[in-house]
Amino acid sequence: MTRRRLRPSEDRVALALAVTFGSIAVVALALVTWFFGIYEIAPDVVGDPVDQAAESLRDSGISIDIEDAHGTVTAQHPIAGERWFRHQDFILTYTNESGTHTVGGAEPTG
Repeated sequence: MTRRRLRPSEDRVALALAVTFGSIAVVALALVTWFFGIYEIAPDVVGDPVDQAAESLRDSGISIDIEDAHGTVTAQHPIAGERWFRHQDFILTYTNESGTHTVGGAEPTG
C-alpha cells in the first residue's frame, strides 16, 4: 500500500487548519474552565474580626488557616469581587495590639 504524498500547498493548508482548530480548542477549554467554577469571586471581609472573616471565607469554600490570629482585617488578597483561582493562596492582613500581621499564605508579589 502506498501513501499519497501531499503537495507543499496542501501541507500548508493542513497545517493552517490544524493550528486554527487547535487554537479554537484552547480558547473553548479556557472558557469552559472559567465558566464552570475553577475560579471563585473573592468575598469582602475587610473590617471583620479575623475569626469571623475566616468563617465567612470557609462558608464561601475558601480554606484559610488563621493560626490563632486575632484582630481586625485591614486588607485582603485577592481583593473583594476579584476572580481568583480556587487553589491560590488567600491572604488576610490584620491589625491588633501588637501590630500588623498576615495569615493565609505567602505575601503577594508586585
